[in-house]
Order: sequence, then C-alpha cells, then structure tokens
Amino acid sequence: MLRFSWVFTAVLAIFLVPAAFAQAGAGGILLAPLLVYFAWSFFWGIGPVWRGFSNVLAGWGCFGTWMFLLIVAVVLCELIVVGAIAYGALGGGISRYRQAKQLVESAA
Repeated sequence: MLRFSWVFTAVLAIFLVPAAFAQAGAGGILLAPLLVYFAWSFFWGIGPVWRGFSNVLAGWGCFGTWMFLLIVAVVLCELIVVGAIAYGALGGGISRYRQAKQLVESAA
C-alpha cells in the first residue's frame, strides 16, 4: 500500500506539475510541491471519504429524473475529491500513512 501510494502520487504529479508550469509559468515551481502534496493527500483520503458518502446515501434509492441524478452524481464526485484531499491534507492521510508504514516495518 505504501509503494502504491507513492506510485499513485508520482503518476498524478506527472500530470499536475506540468499543468502548474503551463498555468503559472515560473511560479509553477512554487505550486508544484503543493500539487504533489494534494495528490498524496487524495490517495490517503479517498477511502474514508468514499465510505462516509456511501453510508450516508445508502438508503436513498433511485428517485427523481435522470438529469437530477446526473447533477447529484457530478456534485458528489466533486465533494468526494475535495473531501478526500482535505481529509488527507489535514492529518488523516498522515496517520494512515504512518499506520501503513508501521505495518510494513513490523512485517519486515
């Protein structure tokens, strides 16, 4: 899991960092570390956030028009991504990373 977190972060950074340079020019050098941290935070935050949304929405069933469902799906995807980044960045990702690291160290 630890190795996959860094592979995921590196792959996402390969796309985010050049985009930062394209948008901010030379200022992208200041934005690049933040984007890498956001990618890492997203990895460690997506699981808990996705499970939380799944639990909240479990009893809704299918209702409304397809357009309403599409709008809800898009908004939920945005909320899940923002929530995962926030959870990972605000400490949840660090504690989950440390737990995974301890598990790997104890197995070795």
